[in-house]
Amino acid sequence: MRKTLNDTDTNVYVESLKLLEFGLTQLIKYLTTLDIHIIISTFISIITQRTTSTNIKIQMHSDKFILYLSNVQSIGPMVVVREVFKSISNIIIHEENQQINQRKSYGINFFASQQPPPCLSRIL
Repeated sequence: MRKTLNDTDTNVYVESLKLLEFGLTQLIKYLTTLDIHIIISTFISIITQRTTSTNIKIQMHSDKFILYLSNVQSIGPMVVVREVFKSISNIIIHEENQQINQRKSYGINFFASQQPPPCLSRIL
């Protein structure tokens, strides 16, 4: 499923989201809340990264799927928000590391924090 969610073809990505949604709606009846949270935590980081895609169709379907997850009673919005914040903080840290490496290549050397921004650290 991760490979199909990372696929560059729009139709493959959209169909994999539909398949994931169908699978979750069928399995929710039989799984515990912890199992469901573990399942979505493996996919939500991939999906949140795709919300910033240049392809509008991928953005739209990613946003709809995240809204679907927040409306599922056994998942809830707080779990989705926490996972989205984790993904955002990982993206911010990755961008900070890229900027540090770029500055090092220009001869500018300084220490940067590896912690998430203060506004996100309280939530995580």
